[in-house]
Amino acid sequence: MVIKHRLKSRAPVDLHDRTVFYAKAEGPEADDLSESHAGVVRPMLATGKKVRKAAAGGHEHVHGTPKEKAERWAGYQKKLDEAHAEHPRWGLTALREEVAERMPISFSTIKRHTRRTW
Repeated sequence: MVIKHRLKSRAPVDLHDRTVFYAKAEGPEADDLSESHAGVVRPMLATGKKVRKAAAGGHEHVHGTPKEKAERWAGYQKKLDEAHAEHPRWGLTALREEVAERMPISFSTIKRHTRRTW
């Protein structure tokens, strides 16, 4: 049983991997588990799902849905194109710095979500 061997090794194993293994164990593998241990791990798997779902909801609340983020990032590109229209001789980095100064976001964010379109 490969997974059981991994659990005995000193190699780092994600807790979720162990939880999934124990919660889904059936047949001969389930016989190797004590009932008390499986009873403890199964609820942990359900709790992990609830925690991940809550974290995803919190992320959406703070940062927006994927659609809202895409719209916001498109706005960064629009501002970059407007800055290029005002200063056509400027390089891409100078334009990105200008946009970052105009908007309350960092240069790195502008760099991450914009590209040269001219």
